[in-house]
Amino acid sequence: MAARIEAQMADLRERAILKLEREDRDRRREADERAAIGIPAGNDSPWFVVTVAFGRELAVENAVKECGGEAFVAMGKGPERRRRWRVLPARNEVLVTGYVLVRCAWSAEAMRGLSGLEHVTGMLGGWEMPMLLNAETIRFYKAMADNGELDYQRGGIVLKARQRVRVTVGIFEGYEGRVVTPVREGKAVAVIELDMLGRMVPATLPVAMLEKL
Repeated sequence: MAARIEAQMADLRERAILKLEREDRDRRREADERAAIGIPAGNDSPWFVVTVAFGRELAVENAVKECGGEAFVAMGKGPERRRRWRVLPARNEVLVTGYVLVRCAWSAEAMRGLSGLEHVTGMLGGWEMPMLLNAETIRFYKAMADNGELDYQRGGIVLKARQRVRVTVGIFEGYEGRVVTPVREGKAVAVIELDMLGRMVPATLPVAMLEKL
């Protein structure tokens, strides 16, 4: 009886040791993968586009920066809001929801690190062959956002449902698609479907980024 109990205790100790060793390996692997995100790319290196849970763009941007990588979420002033008789000032809002631009030296380890960040749901083009965005395109996009040229108040075109449009700046620059819901004059954003990578990708974009076809 005593021998059997001792054998069971030894088995439990061995299992506990193996579990601790496995957890330690997982922690070290995760640390290495996150460190890989921080390996810098050159100033002219392309950017990746990470897809994230709605409303978590800034959280993912901060998480990438904490790992030492570059990340960018374009911000712009949203519409003025009215509450009873008062006009509330416009607040800064994420211009393109659901996406975060990321730049680091590409490696399988870095991609695993990015995929493991909380709220990250995928990568445009896939983790093995991600879609790449030209560095000059993103510099121009940043400058426009910083100068307020993409603020929501700058809307001014009317779009019909199913009307064809082209994106003129930003993550989806050059891609064409169709309007999902009509855009009245003065409305600042449009819900569109982009013909991208062989499938229709939904996006909500400021009309300042769009042109009619």
